[in-house]
Amino acid sequence: MPEPLELTQLISAAAAGDAAARGALYQKAYPELRKLAHSRLYRHGGDEHLQTTEVLSESFMRFVNTGAVRAQDRASFFALASNIMRSVIFDTVRAANAEKRGSGEITALSTQIAEQVGVETNRFLEVEQALKQLEAADPRLAAVVDMHYFGGMNWDEIADALGVAKRTVQRDWDKAQLLLRAILA
Repeated sequence: MPEPLELTQLISAAAAGDAAARGALYQKAYPELRKLAHSRLYRHGGDEHLQTTEVLSESFMRFVNTGAVRAQDRASFFALASNIMRSVIFDTVRAANAEKRGSGEITALSTQIAEQVGVETNRFLEVEQALKQLEAADPRLAAVVDMHYFGGMNWDEIADALGVAKRTVQRDWDKAQLLLRAILA
């Protein structure tokens, strides 16, 4: 695991617009990001080698294309990474679904990810819509879901990233689950 101080320094430099620091940041954080991506895909039945690498590659491209890093510290960096990974996974499923319907849309990632997420595509897309509704209703609840479910962050890390107490994060998680169940019902 990268040293928190070194990672924080790279985050600060990348946030200030240093392109070299942005690349070094991703390289330093890669092992932990790989572990996060793998845990998300493995939970959904994905192949541990190819899909993890594909998600990380696409996530890195999106990370680079965003320009400035919108993170202040380690926790907020991994929160951002969680959000990007979630976006990559949902976009891949959506694109694969469109491709199956004959849209001719070409996916950036293998459609195998979409086929191996372990959830019927339509249901998976319903979950994406539910998360968007949750985000519109309460952005912090959606952030907790992103960081915990998609980013694999623990309660302490999420509390640190959001600047709230650990118990608040746990209550937010419980509330988010209830709201998502109600939306998906």
